[in-house]
Amino acid sequence: MLKKLTKFISTTIACLTLALCAGCTPKAPSKPSMPDKNGYKFVWGDEFDGMSLDADKWCYQTGTRDYYGSTVGANYWGNNEKQYYTEGDNLSVSDGELKITAKREDREGMQFTSSRIVTRGLFSRTYGYFEAKMKLPAVKGMWPAFWLLPQPTDETSSDNVYGGWAANGELDIMEAKGRLLNQVDTTIHYGGNWPNNKYTGSTTTLESNIDEWHTYAVDWRENYIAWVIDDKEVYRLTNADWWSAASDSATAPFDQPFYILLNLAVGGNYDGNIMPDQDFTQATMYVDYVRVYE
Repeated sequence: MLKKLTKFISTTIACLTLALCAGCTPKAPSKPSMPDKNGYKFVWGDEFDGMSLDADKWCYQTGTRDYYGSTVGANYWGNNEKQYYTEGDNLSVSDGELKITAKREDREGMQFTSSRIVTRGLFSRTYGYFEAKMKLPAVKGMWPAFWLLPQPTDETSSDNVYGGWAANGELDIMEAKGRLLNQVDTTIHYGGNWPNNKYTGSTTTLESNIDEWHTYAVDWRENYIAWVIDDKEVYRLTNADWWSAASDSATAPFDQPFYILLNLAVGGNYDGNIMPDQDFTQATMYVDYVRVYE
């Protein structure tokens, strides 16, 4: 027995020595399984622990407009945006973070590139608590966003049971104007199809700038939608505050499955078409995690 124990200790020391000589470093512990939150049960998420975007959870939207089935979206994403969205060139996953970088570079007639990813066709939900921990670029001309759009009814069109935008709804969990260092917006879009669409929202002033870590969330229920920043409710609407021209239902259009979007736009109508300064080269939006609870 003593001989076996001596051999085990000797072998163990040899292995540890070999590992140290080879320059090995201990792996960082994996993030724990997700706990319940605010009475909700964790149902979906991405901790961005890998080395690339998880294709089972996200897909890219590329170019200057959306193509889905027979639907061709408005050019420049309907907002006069100035970037060309690439498939992977402006996105990376490392150190437990997703990084989306807008760059000044020419691509297909546009002066900037960036990235936009969605869970359309992969994950969507009706109601729940959607949350992301993010650090945003406090840079003039940047437009980072974390938002929800209605999952299409089928693959032939981007419409759902209430038709097209915005009769089918849009829920913006967080949008920011990079030049406004400590402000973010929370908004819903509803009503009729464009140009008869409506929107209602609010601006929140943060306790620190947008380029520091904050959690942005929406608590979406049948009778209300509440926005939560850093675990504090900042704005609330009830189903009396929205409607859809396509339905008499009191909860329409926010009673259907919606999917998640993350993107970093450049310029656009949102901030009055303000552009980055001439010396701008690039800016990055960081996402630590996205989590959804029911």
